[in-house]
Amino acid sequence: ALRVYRELIEEGVALCRRGQGYFVCDRTSKQKKIFGRFACFVRTMRPPREDDNYFNEINMGIQIEAANRRIDLLMPHNAVLLDAYVCSSEKLEELKKAMLSCADHVDGYLLDERIPDDIISQVIEQTRKPAVVINRRTQLAVNMVYPDNGNAMHTLLDMGRKLKYSQFIFCAKGSFENNTDGDFNSFERDRIFRDLAENENWEVVENCLQMPREICMKNISTVYEKHRKKGRVLIICTSDCLAADVISNFFRNGQPPEDLGVTGLEGLDVSRSIPSGITTTKIDTITMGMKAVEILHNSINGTDFYTPSAILIKPIFKLGGSVI
Repeated sequence: ALRVYRELIEEGVALCRRGQGYFVCDRTSKQKKIFGRFACFVRTMRPPREDDNYFNEINMGIQIEAANRRIDLLMPHNAVLLDAYVCSSEKLEELKKAMLSCADHVDGYLLDERIPDDIISQVIEQTRKPAVVINRRTQLAVNMVYPDNGNAMHTLLDMGRKLKYSQFIFCAKGSFENNTDGDFNSFERDRIFRDLAENENWEVVENCLQMPREICMKNISTVYEKHRKKGRVLIICTSDCLAADVISNFFRNGQPPEDLGVTGLEGLDVSRSIPSGITTTKIDTITMGMKAVEILHNSINGTDFYTPSAILIKPIFKLGGSVI
């Protein structure tokens, strides 16, 4: 009986819905064959680092969940183009062609945050395949899975208030007015902080990762000296790597001044770079990869139509010695 079911599925006559059973396929012209294979256009694995294995862990989650669900992953070599922080128009065109060329052999797409919406919309329009964008939100009618940056920011601010910090400084990656580098989460954290600070005496230090370290630390020191006169200061950094750099500049023997605390916002391995750890909100990147496969799998029904899902990955608060 199982052999017959397999043969019917291979011929496109029946389909299997996990946890529900076997069903006769809709034989209309819009019915598509189900292959049990996803095209994975996500940046490639790289050697483990001591400070940042963010997308390595997303890839791990993708592979774990795909194996659990018996889904094959097609990993085109063109995905290596996504390793570049900003893809040129020529590279994006090559990626689009690769995505279109594999459409007849896959059920859907797992897509890196670095692939812009205009490319995604063109591919979806031409292939009518479901997709999931990983690690950022999008206005397109596709699945998405991304960090809950709002929850993370509120968690750190609430913690700061409970520890009697009254002055909050956000160290942004770039400029809010010129966000062209595609780092969507850094931009969103910046926006959330500015919205919350609108009626507060808080401040943003821009371009912290876009300028030489000496200039960046000098700018942060200037803002810190201004605010410390008004109360205890909590510096919230857009990334743990930046938080580690701020700590190395301000802390002595790994200990913060009594009027200063520093936090990160990702939970990278670098958050353990000081003996007592950096206070941060960890993003569960392995779960993000697993959820991407799950929601894409749930979208596969052999037709052109599905209802997109949006899944927020809740932050995990990690208290370290960078705040007192």
